[in-house]
Amino acid sequence: MQLGKNNLYLSMRYDLNVPWPSQAAQPVKTAQKALVLLHELGYTAVALNFIVAGKLKGVSSPFTDDVMHELQRSVPGVRILKRLTLVLDEQTQNQSFASIVSQFDIVAVQPQTEKTLQSAATALDIDLISIDMTARTPFYLRHKLACAAVSRGVRFEICYGSSLDGEGRRYTVSNAIAIIRATRGRGIVLSSGAHQLANFRSPFDAINLLTVWGLKSSAARDAIGVTARQAAVNGLLRAKSAKQAVIATVEDAESGRPTKVLRVA
Repeated sequence: MQLGKNNLYLSMRYDLNVPWPSQAAQPVKTAQKALVLLHELGYTAVALNFIVAGKLKGVSSPFTDDVMHELQRSVPGVRILKRLTLVLDEQTQNQSFASIVSQFDIVAVQPQTEKTLQSAATALDIDLISIDMTARTPFYLRHKLACAAVSRGVRFEICYGSSLDGEGRRYTVSNAIAIIRATRGRGIVLSSGAHQLANFRSPFDAINLLTVWGLKSSAARDAIGVTARQAAVNGLLRAKSAKQAVIATVEDAESGRPTKVLRVA
């Protein structure tokens, strides 16, 4: 029996931005608490996000095999992904980009300038452009540039976590509206980006936030479902395809059935 469209939406629930608690005394235990809560809320896949600001030289992933095995044992029903977010404030960082990205399932860039936004949208081999939702953006996101990014498979991320804090609410809403305007509602991924357990929301609450900010309900559902999954699959193919046109078999985290996906680099 073919899975109905509404059931498909309900079966795919991704949070692609759970910040790795690097400053916590016990980061693995802290991450486990977040994963357990997200599992209880109904998410089927979660990306732990390692954020790097500054030079990449000497940086290594905290997601060792032992760490990932321990985390996965705590939530066997959730697919755990490894994500890198590079806070990009100068294009010279690009020189070390390839040296670390292979250690992660998803690679995102948080541009800080007009030039780094241009580079992320048109040149870098990444999966997500993540706008800082806690401050006024230092650039104007143009429709033409946003479309260029979406057309080559890069998704734009909106994080709702800061909208639940008094100081961050105003910037989160204005930045979300700007992203929706520039992309015309295409290629948007909704993530939590939450540093505190109290700021996580259920999939339906998160979808409702996006619709309040102006995104159509179908696109809002896709933002934690189909579109988020595309970003995750693109990340896998980015690492495996060696910039060639390939057909890869990707295990669907929800059904366990293999899904064929085409990526042309």
